[in-house]
Amino acid sequence: MSQQKSFIKFNVIGLNTQRNNSVIVKNIKNIEINLKNLNMYINNLYNSRIHKNIKYNNSGNQVSAKSWGPGRGLARIPRIKGSGTRKAGQGALANMCRGGRLFGNRNYSKKWNIKTNRKVKVSAFKTALLSTLFETLVVSRGHSLKDVKNFPMIIDSILKYIWHPRELLMLLKLYGGYSDFKKAMISHAKRKKHLASSNTCKNGPLIIVDQVGDLFYLTQNTAGLEVCCFSKISIQKFILGGRIGRFCIFSKRSFLSMIGMLDCFKIESSYGLNSIPKSLNLRLNKETKRILIC
Repeated sequence: MSQQKSFIKFNVIGLNTQRNNSVIVKNIKNIEINLKNLNMYINNLYNSRIHKNIKYNNSGNQVSAKSWGPGRGLARIPRIKGSGTRKAGQGALANMCRGGRLFGNRNYSKKWNIKTNRKVKVSAFKTALLSTLFETLVVSRGHSLKDVKNFPMIIDSILKYIWHPRELLMLLKLYGGYSDFKKAMISHAKRKKHLASSNTCKNGPLIIVDQVGDLFYLTQNTAGLEVCCFSKISIQKFILGGRIGRFCIFSKRSFLSMIGMLDCFKIESSYGLNSIPKSLNLRLNKETKRILIC
């Protein structure tokens, strides 16, 4: 990735591991990595997942009980009326009794389900996408990029013709990204032995394709690899655990469509602007709405 004042140039890798084509992205003045809006979106999303932990205010006070008075060898606490049953004579209504009321009950004052603004979602999606294109942010997250020669990895339409997981691993060895996959696979193997909260699994590369097809079934047994279609992607895939900079492998068509979702870009490619079909351009507006709603 060669950066200048006016544009950024991204190289596309072909079949012979050579730079066949390139994509030039212009007018990047409106883009800003805004971490403030991103943290706001993550916190609101976390609070919407939490369930309400509130007890009924009148619980424990729904029993008619009265103290039996002194002189019976029992504590002067409200007791249930009656005789001859198991429930009669039990202490009730008090804090220390079984089935009694809760001391200092929580009120429904917390905002559990918070709706985020659309502008905040757009800026969060921009930061999530742009963080995958800078090598320093990806390395700081913990990914290993020893094998990768061209970053970001934009591969030509080869992923469609893979029909076996062995071929997918050979592709990672040839183009790059196998060291990061191996690192994630070792952490998943340790996780089986030590199932503690401290032993968390590392996430490997994310492959973004225009059509998933058989790749979804090929990557089920390979721990650490994830495949996702660009039309069904969400911001949570880029920001796992609230950390920016995930290592992504794009296909040529998915990379153009992901950039085309944002209005602030102007794309010029060496293989022509008509490489994206018209049917895909019509879907972009619908997909941006669906991605930003999530």
